[in-house]
Amino acid sequence: MDQQLFEKIIKKWRKRSNPTETLTLNQIANMVLLSGSSKNASIIGTTLSLFIQYFYPPKGSYGHKWGVNWTTVQRDHPHLFDQQPRPGQPPEPPTSRELLDDMKLALTDEIAEVKRELNDHPLNAWVQHELGMAGDGSFLYESYVELPRDTEFPIPEGVGIFLKFPRSVDPYLVEATLLSYDALNSLIIFEVTRPLSSRHVGTQFTIIPRLEELLVALKARLSALESAKAALSWRLLRGDFTPERRSWNGPVSKLGLDNPQ
Repeated sequence: MDQQLFEKIIKKWRKRSNPTETLTLNQIANMVLLSGSSKNASIIGTTLSLFIQYFYPPKGSYGHKWGVNWTTVQRDHPHLFDQQPRPGQPPEPPTSRELLDDMKLALTDEIAEVKRELNDHPLNAWVQHELGMAGDGSFLYESYVELPRDTEFPIPEGVGIFLKFPRSVDPYLVEATLLSYDALNSLIIFEVTRPLSSRHVGTQFTIIPRLEELLVALKARLSALESAKAALSWRLLRGDFTPERRSWNGPVSKLGLDNPQ
């Protein structure tokens, strides 16, 4: 069983776009066992420890990511590398399960990266100007953002954000939408549904992007797609664009169509 799990780990890892990338035990568990739970991470950790000569363990007391020693794996387990297509023969297309697994793992990695980036580099800001009310009834503000030197602003325009104030300011967490970013002057414009109080305007706050909410929602949609085998999305993912003929006896609406259409 340990040998089978080891080989499965290697095969899954090798299919990644960057096989040299290091991963946490939870990420490996999600990739191989389809769930990054603590129990599965423990199973993966035990297996990696049993085959430690084929992996690079985390470095330092605070390290948590593992890598694969591909040179040693290829030397001792060449059969795991014998699945390359012959010259002129196209590789076998990935299965539906493999496509979903890869997408879920990519989303899990992205969520972890968002958390790490926010923890390492918080975005502090101050309101500079109140820009008044927009046509839709929202309220606009311009704020200065403190960024480390040579660091790009990590939040795309149009994404929802939280403005996190000290708990002495009520409410200390305000939902907003990032509208624009001026890289030259390090200024952002955001909108809120209710005007900020004078205490909000005069207090430093931290910007927290709500990208994670979007990623979690996408992951949930992928899970739903797994049970819908006839969905159009599968045909798009597999590159199967052949039209399927189906009989239709219902009425056809010609509204908005010209004669050739």
